[in-house]
Amino acid sequence: MAVPDEPLPVYLFKILSPSEFPSGIPSASSLSSIPTVPSTALDKSEGFIHMSRARQLALPLSRFFADVDEIVLVRVVWDKIKDKVRWDRIASGDEYPHLLRELRGEDCDDVKVVRREGKAWPEVIESQKGWVWS
Repeated sequence: MAVPDEPLPVYLFKILSPSEFPSGIPSASSLSSIPTVPSTALDKSEGFIHMSRARQLALPLSRFFADVDEIVLVRVVWDKIKDKVRWDRIASGDEYPHLLRELRGEDCDDVKVVRREGKAWPEVIESQKGWVWS
């Protein structure tokens, strides 16, 4: 599947709300035991899992989570899903990754609850640089 004209990522990210984990947010160590990571209503309606590169997180957070104070970031290992990712160009010209199958716990290596605490999402993501860009 076509990939963008930049280095491939080590990780991609799935943004979810805490409510999308009805049994509670898993710990990093228990992620691999989850058969399927929850998907959003948008994912279900469009037939693929919306994901982001680290540098792209601010846009979907600002667009879809503008009024939300807390999100769950799931860090997904690129090498585990790369054969099932399609890159789609959006209006800005950037290309976003879309997973063409369910996201499995075994595809992920970490999960983190991120709170805005009165800040804008771009600032919050910048403060998570060590974890997001590790």
